[in-house]
Amino acid sequence: MRVAALILGLIGSLLGLISSYLVANVISIAKSWAQATGVNFTENWGLVGITDPGTIEALGWITMICFVVSVVGAAFALSKPKIAGWAMIIPAAVVFLFGVVNVTIGISSVFLILAGIFSLIEAKQENRNVEIEENEEVYTEDTSLKSLFKAWWQAGKKDDHNLGGD
Repeated sequence: MRVAALILGLIGSLLGLISSYLVANVISIAKSWAQATGVNFTENWGLVGITDPGTIEALGWITMICFVVSVVGAAFALSKPKIAGWAMIIPAAVVFLFGVVNVTIGISSVFLILAGIFSLIEAKQENRNVEIEENEEVYTEDTSLKSLFKAWWQAGKKDDHNLGGD
């Protein structure tokens, strides 16, 4: 699952990063063109129907920052899955709440949420495996009848050598 989280996280992050960069820069160019020609923006962007180009540009940059954080989270998918999971889920949620969402950014955010869930599941399984291994080590050392007999036999031999040497 770590590899799936890495692949989904990288695809979603890079796709969203490119898309948000294009949104922020296209809006910047369109804003300067609209100011030069006197044309008003009438198209709605995002989930809340924002028509102000300055707000759209700011939200595009916020979206881009979120996808940069998710690239870092995807990089941790193999080594630290818990950190990676939260570093991919939280930016995707922020993009849905505060960012400019078009089809490409929406799909990449869904990829990030799936990758984050996969990472958190992997972290939970890893914690369970560590707990099971620790419990097995504790019980196998002390409860084996063979190891107890062997320790008793070795202790008897050590005492015989000490007695015979005097």
